[in-house]
Formats: sequence, structure tokens, C-alpha cells
Amino acid sequence: WGKSPDASAEIAPAEAAAETDEDGLSLTFLHDGHVSEIVVRMRPLGFRFMSKKPFVVVSFVHEGRHAECVGVRVGMQLIAINGVSTEGWTSREVLAKLQVETANLETEVQVV
Repeated sequence: WGKSPDASAEIAPAEAAAETDEDGLSLTFLHDGHVSEIVVRMRPLGFRFMSKKPFVVVSFVHEGRHAECVGVRVGMQLIAINGVSTEGWTSREVLAKLQVETANLETEVQVV
């Protein structure tokens, strides 16, 4: 997790506790002119993003991870986290917010 060579950020578990409703974390995306809400319930979320003003844009989705399973796709703009607009936020600000908001989500177990 952290910064990758293409200046994108990957979502990772947080150390801080967060208030996440029992249904999970609501992420609102804009893609191809359509707004969609995706509720995530596990961490790590399994996608990377990069800054593209005015919103961050999904740059990579890990195959088989939670983000792919719930419909997150490359090119989607993350426009809100739990109803809070992310307009003008940097990748670091979005990453910090997601780390806090996902702290109480169930951790996905990968079998290798």
C-alpha cells in the first residue's frame, strides 16, 4: 500500500477506528456520465487511484478482490465517501479518509 510508481494510492487497512454503519461504507462514483453508489463491506478494498482534478480516479482494480466484486472499475471518479464530497481532494486526503472509514470493516482473507 502507499504510493506506487504511477503516483496512485492503494487502499489499505487503517490504524484508526472509524464510524462505519452496519451496512458498510458508501462510495459514490461518477463514470460515463452516470452516478452510482457502491457499498463496500470488506477491506482492503482492492483498488488504486490517482489525482485527476476535480476528483480522484480509479487507476487499477485488483482481480478477485472486494472492489472488483462490488463493481468498482478503472476510470471511475470517486465523488463522495459516506456522502461527503471529495471534490478537490488529493490522493493522500482520499487515502487518509478511506483508511479511517474502513477501519471497522471485516478483513478479507486471501487463500493462496
